Amino acid sequence: MSELFHGARLKIERAKKHIRDLDGILASIKEHDHSVIVEIDPDTGYDSLKFVPGKTIPEEFMCVVGDALHNLRTALDYVANEIEFVNNRERTEYTKFPVRDTRDELVATINGGFIHKAPKRVIDFIVDVVQPYKTGHGFLIWALHDLDIEDKHRLLIANSNFQWVRRISYKDQSGSVFSIPELAGAGSGVSIFPTTKRNIEITDQGIATLGIVFAQSTPLSGHHIFPTLLNLTGAVSSTVNNIEAVFLSP
Repeated sequence: MSELFHGARLKIERAKKHIRDLDGILASIKEHDHSVIVEIDPDTGYDSLKFVPGKTIPEEFMCVVGDALHNLRTALDYVANEIEFVNNRERTEYTKFPVRDTRDELVATINGGFIHKAPKRVIDFIVDVVQPYKTGHGFLIWALHDLDIEDKHRLLIANSNFQWVRRISYKDQSGSVFSIPELAGAGSGVSIFPTTKRNIEITDQGIATLGIVFAQSTPLSGHHIFPTLLNLTGAVSSTVNNIEAVFLSP
């Protein structure tokens, strides 16, 4: 069974390598790449601490993300091509794994060509079980398809926000030193910590953990990129395995 979609699985493994490579790129982002700014709260007159995460996402990061996405999407196209070859003993030029925005559009696309390239049981499985459309069980497959198209036209955009920052220290005008053991992120990229002090001076910026998320205007806006890529990989792997089982069934 493992030889049927061998090429597709090689593409999945290649995507996994790209995802592992992201770890090394992320390591180049310094833990303290952030700033803590003192601002006066106009309502209270006291100082507030404004935490702003750094914006030094390496340029190559999203290039590698795009490579991972493309390999995962290509793996599904390999499956469609392999099914066509085994079923019809030919490979036609434009055979792709069908993904559309709606179920009706998916069915129309399949009826327009793929229905003649795959057994009915496989067609039914894709439409009724995989459901690779926006509101279907295959939302992740649909999102992968959309992201891959986006990456073909322009570099995908990432945003950084912080998950937490620890051990910020500051002193007030009397010289008394205060510390914030941990400040959790709100996901917006900026967080405000009010105080009851004036004329604060930051003595230690602390250590922060930053998160990198897909930017707005993408189907996975706000999702943390690294775990999302792992989820996409799992979705593609299970889809390949399940279609293989259906295709080889009597």
